[in-house]
Amino acid sequence: MNLPNYLYKKILEIIFNYICKNFPIKYYGRYDIKNNNEFIRYSLVNKSWFKCVSKILERKIRNKNFGVFKSFIESPTTPSDYKLIKYQNSTIVLKNLTINGYNGWVKSIEKCSEQVNKILINLNISSSNPVNGLDLIQNNFIFNLSFSNTTATNVFSLVQYFSKENSLNKIKKIKLNHHIDVLFSILAFNVSNIKFYDASNGVDIEERVNNIKLKFKSNDGSLKVQDLLCFPKNEATAYNIPNHGLKKFSVNTNIKMILDNMDQSFLKSYEDREDQLKKNLSSWDTFIDKLSKNKELYSLSVGVYGFFRELEPKLINKGFKSLLSSPSCIKSLSFFGEIDSNIYEGLALNRSIKNVSIPIKYFSSMVKEVLVNNKTIKNLYVLQNESMDILNCLKELIEYSDKIELFSITFEIYTSFRYISNCIDLLYSHHFNIKEFNFLNRKDNNIIVHPNPNNYKLFQLVSNNSIVNISSRDTPEIINKTSWDFVKNL
Repeated sequence: MNLPNYLYKKILEIIFNYICKNFPIKYYGRYDIKNNNEFIRYSLVNKSWFKCVSKILERKIRNKNFGVFKSFIESPTTPSDYKLIKYQNSTIVLKNLTINGYNGWVKSIEKCSEQVNKILINLNISSSNPVNGLDLIQNNFIFNLSFSNTTATNVFSLVQYFSKENSLNKIKKIKLNHHIDVLFSILAFNVSNIKFYDASNGVDIEERVNNIKLKFKSNDGSLKVQDLLCFPKNEATAYNIPNHGLKKFSVNTNIKMILDNMDQSFLKSYEDREDQLKKNLSSWDTFIDKLSKNKELYSLSVGVYGFFRELEPKLINKGFKSLLSSPSCIKSLSFFGEIDSNIYEGLALNRSIKNVSIPIKYFSSMVKEVLVNNKTIKNLYVLQNESMDILNCLKELIEYSDKIELFSITFEIYTSFRYISNCIDLLYSHHFNIKEFNFLNRKDNNIIVHPNPNNYKLFQLVSNNSIVNISSRDTPEIINKTSWDFVKNL
């Protein structure tokens, strides 16, 4: 029975929404290895489906998936009926444009064409100099603005410029590495997405231990930053912060700052050390209790615990257990602190988290104590230093494969692919109830390199029930010995 075209379109939109929502497989939010084969297969069904896929993909281009979709975009100099996305309907993404003492970004935007539907510009302002070239901004420009090592005046004046030009809708996201008073000033404008690094003490929060990243989301734009427990009460109440349609907000903070914000007497000296610890524990419990009731928190990332005399790690993890075992909207968890029974027990009871990232030393316990009981978790991301460790993980996974319901496991390797052929052989010889195995190689000539999607190649094969992806700067030796498909340069 043939269905009406509008139903086919609706079905494809649902499928594509699912694909785009669940990829990329993220390297801490910066990297993807997914390929575009599935979109191509749907487009080849017939001419009607080709047009339908084309219309859907034109609306799906984002900053995070541009590396995947850019091969679909028609070249302005060589038009083609076979490209899924016409040039005039496309979104072009310009990444890593920086203003650091000069305005070289002007040369980049001067080349931009008004014929393109949208141009998304990722602009990093790391200079105290005023931003030039604003008169060159076109109607089809959209900005992700990142401010670091620049003055509060520069931040405010640039956002104010967009406000006066009635162009605040051109700002898609703002990333701030500043004092909280700058944040509260920016909240007076109608900005829907803010990523905040609290540099109140003059140190980038990303460089500290005990760091916690919290991400909040509200589809109706009702997020209220002053209610998110991340800032000192006296700072938040000092500003009349209007509710101006903030839909997404992420903050990098740390445990010490959280305790300080919950109890303004935290940094005062106590004659009784035990009394101080009791106050800290009370503040931590209050924070966890309120966070557990927050329905806008969708992502939690916990860094490595350093020396932390203010509160014992087991008491910190007891709080996380309470958070994880409570009904919540958290979808993603990255935990690189000390994982103990509290974390395993909390995760085993959780029914919202779908994506989990952990160090490899906790892999065995994660499988035995969490994944056999929790069927909600679908994607596991594992960080390790030696590919031999992966082989041991896969061997152990054989026993539990039929008892878990993962969609994918991603292994990131910071050493050579020395044992990767053994891993592939094992995948060939056993049937795993897992759809995807991903191996990401981050080692190049004995130097750890910063992951850059443009420097990697993706290879793929199908082994029994699973798809196996290998992402590497160089072609691993195993590729030359097996029937791999070279998917693309990423």
